[in-house]
Amino acid sequence: MIYPNYIVDNFFDNPEEIVDLANSISFPHKGNNSPGARTEPLHEEHMDFFNWSGRRILSVIYPNGQTPFTARAFFQKIPKTVGEVDFIHQDTDVKLTAIVYLNKKGCDGTSLFKPKTFLTPDSTDTKKYDYYSFPEKYKGDKLKELQIEKETLRAKFNETVSVSGIYNRLFMFDGHQYHAQHLSTQKEERLTYIVFFSRIESWNAPLEGMRKI
Repeated sequence: MIYPNYIVDNFFDNPEEIVDLANSISFPHKGNNSPGARTEPLHEEHMDFFNWSGRRILSVIYPNGQTPFTARAFFQKIPKTVGEVDFIHQDTDVKLTAIVYLNKKGCDGTSLFKPKTFLTPDSTDTKKYDYYSFPEKYKGDKLKELQIEKETLRAKFNETVSVSGIYNRLFMFDGHQYHAQHLSTQKEERLTYIVFFSRIESWNAPLEGMRKI
């Protein structure tokens, strides 16, 4: 880990406009290695918002607001019917992951985890991605098998941080940290804005070689 964790409440000055933007965009990517559905990468059709929001997020760390970056950003919606979403994982190709929670009544948050031993746990999921693509298939014994796989993996970790999904809260963390969405208790669709930063250029940005394992 080279970046610490950041939590900023009331992050956007105009969260209602952000939600309106999300609801005006299509979500064509369903079950593509993530639960629910995501928009197209926002730099493709909403470059102004992508650049503005990326700079605003990074200004939490680099206050000059002009830090060059490379990232992928999406709005994501997870229906309340997709319940088994709390698989522990890493964003292994990402320096920094940023999530903004956009449900007015709040939504399921995010936890960080640390392996119980120095050995890297095998987090290969054999059923997770199939479930994300076809959640309606998972009922009865098939759903129990999925839950057992998830709990077997979870038993190899200790939870270290738990962040509630408060409306308009930004949670930012090193993408190499193990993390998972909270066990779903949603009464409505979960809406988030997610940015995966793969390159950050600043005179005081941490060097990749400084990453601690």
